[in-house]
This record gives sequence, structure tokens and C-alpha cells, in this order.
Amino acid sequence: MTHNVVESGEAMPRMVDLSSHGAPNFVFGQNAADAPLAYETLVSPRHCWYAVYTRSRHEKSVAEQCRHRGVVVFLPLYSVQHRWKQRHAEVLLPLFPSYLFVQMTLRDRVRVLGVPGVASIVSFNGVPAAVPESQINLLQRVTTLGRVEPHVYLQSGRRVRVTAGPLVGLEGIVVALKGKVQVVVSFDWMCRSIAVSLDAADVQALR
Repeated sequence: MTHNVVESGEAMPRMVDLSSHGAPNFVFGQNAADAPLAYETLVSPRHCWYAVYTRSRHEKSVAEQCRHRGVVVFLPLYSVQHRWKQRHAEVLLPLFPSYLFVQMTLRDRVRVLGVPGVASIVSFNGVPAAVPESQINLLQRVTTLGRVEPHVYLQSGRRVRVTAGPLVGLEGIVVALKGKVQVVVSFDWMCRSIAVSLDAADVQALR
């Protein structure tokens, strides 16, 4: 994949185009209104959320540099326990390796593309694909709760809906785990999934 094009006379990372893979489908449930909106961003001056693809292991440095440039950024993290030299330490890792989210207008994209470590802005048919704010809010909730971790990408399985607790309405594929369940939510446009740990009583099967 080539990331260098010329924009305003300068070499810039290009916006990765997903059109060859079909429409980007950033799915939490089956609501089409939750899919990324590429067409709206062509003319809209408002701030929207966009997915940024970074070089490997550059997520945290890119997020910090975006903040220094006045760009609102969200880097979903999850906690893992690592053992180093006879002691355990909690480490925060990116939930989506090489991805983070920024809130900006399209006029501000050069500020983001110019950040060292940024490879591209996720786009569809050449237009940056806006991620619905409802999905960002949900990701912020699950990461704040500390019940989330990456999961192998799933496209099919027994679907459920969360019926109780702070994640009511979340839909995904259920995976059983010793008295509890994990609801796996897939992001088809980047072939990634996350797993949210819940009590079995808090989910209901979908027909």
C-alpha cells in the first residue's frame, strides 16, 4: 500500500481508500444509521470523528502529538498484566493496533496527516469516512468500564443484545466463558473485533 502523494506541493500520507473492499461497515448492531458517513463530510464544516491509521506502535505518540496540535483525539486502550523481573505491572495497550480516532473538520486534516507516525485517514471513494459519534461514545464507555479486550475477528455466530447495565442496547456475538459471557463486536471495515465481558443474565438472544 502506498501512502505518499503530493498535496499542496508537499509529500503527504494519502487517505486510505476502502472502496475496493466495499462500503466501510463500522458495525455495533444492525442499524444502518451507525455506518460511517463518507458523503456528508464532503460539504459539512462541522467537526466529525475519523479513523486514523498509524505506523506500527506509533498510536500513543501520534495521539500525544495530535493533542499538542489542538486536535481532539481518542485512543481506545485496554489493560493487561505483564510480569517483569518478579513483579506484575499493569500496561495499557491500544484496543485497535495502528488505529485511533480524531475529531476535526476536513479543513484540519493536514494538521493530522502531518503528524509523524500517521499513515493515512480511513476513507471511502476518496472521502474520509466519518465515524458516528454514538459509536465513539460506546467505545469510550466500554474502555472506561475496563471490561473490554481485543478478540479474534468474528463475522458469524449467535447474536445477543445487552438488556441491563450501562451497555444496554449493545449487540454482538456471544461467547461463553465460565459463568460469564463475552459479547464480541466486530468492525467489518477494518476486520477487527473486541470482546466485552458481561454477566450472562444481562444479555438476551436475538431471533
